[in-house]
Amino acid sequence: MSLPPLVVSVRNPRLVGQFQNSADLLFVADVKLHRRDVQTRIFEDVMFVESEDENRTIAFIYGIEKESGEPTAIPTLLPRDAGKTQQQFIHVLRHETSVDSASLGMLASLFTGRAYRTEAKVTAAYIVAREKDHDIAVGFHNDEGVYELIVAPDTDDLLDMARATLPFDEIG
Repeated sequence: MSLPPLVVSVRNPRLVGQFQNSADLLFVADVKLHRRDVQTRIFEDVMFVESEDENRTIAFIYGIEKESGEPTAIPTLLPRDAGKTQQQFIHVLRHETSVDSASLGMLASLFTGRAYRTEAKVTAAYIVAREKDHDIAVGFHNDEGVYELIVAPDTDDLLDMARATLPFDEIG
């Protein structure tokens, strides 16, 4: 079964705070996932982390660094169930990635990042909404089933696609 591509947009990224004993920053933003003629979903207050080292700044969806998708520390400013909501969001993204791969069939193996495409698209949309040029970090199961954390090698392409996407309010 062939599905239309998933369009992703992010709006209103805002700083929540800095992690204790770390320079990492926590942001929240609203995310829209849209498949034309299929479904549009909006997720509010999705958490993102920006982490800087001496060479670069990376951005990632908070919780993606763990196989379970559950963030470890939720600031008290956020709702008590924010961790579970974030984990559910990550599961939705992973499901969408598997749907896209299944839709492509045998051709899926030809695409870089097929195992983390949706997660990377969301992160790219977040970076573009922040008007930054960060690298994208993702966590995913590789072809051997091992959970990996990487900086997406196709970050520049993902950011270019995100920049070419319609604004949040014009999608769906």
